[in-house]
Amino acid sequence: ANTAQTPYRSGFPVDKIKSNTNLPKTKLFEAQQLLRSVVGSLNWLSCGTRLDITTITNILAKYLHSTTPSHVAAAKYVVRYLKGCKSMGIKFSTSQNTKVQAYLNFPLSSKITALSDANWGPQDASAPTLTTSKDAVDIFKSRSISGFLLWLNGPVHWVSKRQAITARSSAEAEIYATDECVKA
Repeated sequence: ANTAQTPYRSGFPVDKIKSNTNLPKTKLFEAQQLLRSVVGSLNWLSCGTRLDITTITNILAKYLHSTTPSHVAAAKYVVRYLKGCKSMGIKFSTSQNTKVQAYLNFPLSSKITALSDANWGPQDASAPTLTTSKDAVDIFKSRSISGFLLWLNGPVHWVSKRQAITARSSAEAEIYATDECVKA
């Protein structure tokens, strides 16, 4: 299979995948079992050494009980991404390292450094528009996703999760992300 450049495809948000109840129950069960297996493995990797897949693993985990073949395809896309960058990860060492070398490359002090970020709104960054009640966006899906990284000569702790409340602006979403980071 081809490799992928990112953990999930831009423009194809997992949150917008419609449930497909027209498939036979056996196909849905097979898809559910496969997604559970893949997400379990991805979760293990994201907790240990691959913080770059934490967000998509979190999103896919929400669909373990309402799986469709499209969710499985999204999980396989993450595996294709990992195949293309299997030499990447976190290297733990006893020697002092003062550079973040994954996506950032600048000198850092030996003090603990906290980095946080958030996206505002749903995964695809669209503003929800309501035309009819059946088109209503689930309020949970319109919540922002926060992430943070604590660094002390290497990554110490990282989190990526949907915010508990709905932010009314991107600035508010960033404030909530920073607040979660400070609490850690």
